[in-house]
Amino acid sequence: MSNSGSAAQSGSGIHSGSGVGSGSSPGIHRGSVPVEVANVDGPVANQDAQDLEIQVLDKTADVLTLRLAHIESSFANALRRIMLAEVPTLCIDTVEVFQNDSVLHDEMLVHRLGLVPLETFYTANDGTRHNITREIVNPRDCNCDSHCSNCSVSFELRVRCTESTRLTVTSVDLKNAMEPSDKGANINPIHHPCVQDTYPIVLVELARGQEIHVKCVARKGIGKEHSKWSPAATVAMQYIPEINLNEKAFAELAMSDKKRWIQFCPRKVYSFNKQRNKVEVNQENVTKCFFCEECMTNQTEPFGNFKGKRQLVSVRRKRDMLGRFDYIFTIETTGCMTSAELLTEAVQIFYEKIDVSKRSLHKNLRTGNREGELSGARSRSNSGASPGGSIFSGASPAMSSTSASASYLGGGESVVSGQSSAIEDIPWA
Repeated sequence: MSNSGSAAQSGSGIHSGSGVGSGSSPGIHRGSVPVEVANVDGPVANQDAQDLEIQVLDKTADVLTLRLAHIESSFANALRRIMLAEVPTLCIDTVEVFQNDSVLHDEMLVHRLGLVPLETFYTANDGTRHNITREIVNPRDCNCDSHCSNCSVSFELRVRCTESTRLTVTSVDLKNAMEPSDKGANINPIHHPCVQDTYPIVLVELARGQEIHVKCVARKGIGKEHSKWSPAATVAMQYIPEINLNEKAFAELAMSDKKRWIQFCPRKVYSFNKQRNKVEVNQENVTKCFFCEECMTNQTEPFGNFKGKRQLVSVRRKRDMLGRFDYIFTIETTGCMTSAELLTEAVQIFYEKIDVSKRSLHKNLRTGNREGELSGARSRSNSGASPGGSIFSGASPAMSSTSASASYLGGGESVVSGQSSAIEDIPWA
């Protein structure tokens, strides 16, 4: 019996509480109603919103790109870390090797099997999506001796090469060994014949006469325990830039110098309007800015002469009056679930964590007969005394500091437009 521990498969949607794909209008709801964006193809919106803005920029099965505006950095980073390390998935944990005539040692073969992503969400016969990790129990909580249908899913790989040419063994050959009535009977590797336009994962090649026969046991786990359980290929947080052009300073430059200055930007964030003889921000590429500051620090003539209030451009991270930044979230999964399902599961876990913290706080205050302090803090928060809000305010069990469902930046409005930070930060203002 070998453990399928594997090296880095590091990790990267919003849903919580109710099921994924409910078909209702996407939005952020207050109180005990969870956030749902599993089916969202456009902006997330709700009339209760005051601050938080969420906009879906791009969405595919494995990649989701979101714009989050007016969000606390701690909140955004907590969401990112949960997606990487705390969303449970199903992964091959132990392998029993009966026969292995391939060129790979048993340990290497088991290692590769452990890295094969398995479906965490599966489609039932009625077309609904189900999360297998919510149907099976944690192996540590099961009363069985080793494994059973209540805590694990079994697979079998048995292949023999009988031809003169080499046989490639892939994840397609990894078959589900559960009974049809068992909970995990519908779980397969993510690349299997039922999925169109996908390529199976190569495990090993066999020569004529060689055979592989192994039995695998997949269990529930999280990326914090081992990276093979991480559902995320990547979760990236990118600051949205706020770019201000000094038109008075640009008026002193010749047309040739303006065109030459534009070329300094490696991401083509700027463009030249010939009709207006003016340098402009290219709204299509503005989110590609990665703050290299080449446009601000270039010292070649005559641009090195523009300093202080004569500085040609100001580039900084966009934030509001409360110091909250705007981000672009890029979430890519390993294929075990869709990107939207990953985000919704992460939000649900976030809810649960905050709810546990709130109940623990109530318990400690009751123990010390200080529960009135919490009521007073809630009253002050509800009356608007705290501009930043309190995460424990109101009747919402969690996340009420974001008390605001998203407002959509529609049509031609720029992604970088909106509430600006203090104008005195701009050198020439």
